Amino acid sequence: MTNDKFKPFAPKTYEQFVLEEQQTQSTNQDQRIADSYTSEVSAYGNLEVENGYGPCATCDKGESSPIEFKMACPAQYCDNRAPGYWYHNNDGCRESRMLITSWGSLSCGGCGIKYNMANWEFACSKHEGRYRSMNKDSWNKSMALALNLEGVNEITQDLNVFVTNHPEKFGFKKK
Repeated sequence: MTNDKFKPFAPKTYEQFVLEEQQTQSTNQDQRIADSYTSEVSAYGNLEVENGYGPCATCDKGESSPIEFKMACPAQYCDNRAPGYWYHNNDGCRESRMLITSWGSLSCGGCGIKYNMANWEFACSKHEGRYRSMNKDSWNKSMALALNLEGVNEITQDLNVFVTNHPEKFGFKKK
């Protein structure tokens, strides 16, 4: 007899859109945004950590309380760049949005399960039911788009700084 309640792999999230909230952007524009983000990060992002200019500003503040967030699908090999809210793929959690902190702790607003965001798998309208993990490149593209959303909040900005300065703490493996 199998116990289908315990699954020894990453928890899964999926995205849900409200049609008015979908935004379409061309692949070229996505790439320009990602390239701009990547060059800014390499030019400025790790100065605090690598060159000893002081403590990470986000770490100084401490981890934020969890908030709802909008982000394009961060899964590897996904070209969906429309931001949406995320939901835990668990029967009791389908109405509760996922929550994130400034240090990348992703938790379900329903059941409360919590892991670093890099440890979750994602499925969106482009690859429904096929859950994929994210890597640093797919994260960078999604974060670049999130930072360009109108009304971007401070926690999203702090999350960007934290992941840039502490990729291993976020869950990315060293190369």
